[in-house]
Amino acid sequence: MQVGTATITYGNFIQNVVDFLIVAACIFAMLKFLAHFKKTTNDQLDQKEPKKEDTVVLLEEICYLLKKIDKVN
Repeated sequence: MQVGTATITYGNFIQNVVDFLIVAACIFAMLKFLAHFKKTTNDQLDQKEPKKEDTVVLLEEICYLLKKIDKVN
């Protein structure tokens, strides 16, 4: 579109806006995917920590108490 000697290129403006929205949507989707992947990985790491058996816990408490008694004497 021409106004006097100036040319108004609104098509380029619309194209730039559309390109920006596409790039912004891609970056948003990638960040959401990475956040979900990180959350899933952290959840899996938390689940991998094995629970100690009762006998192991009792033995650790006995060792702690024996060390405490040795320090007192």
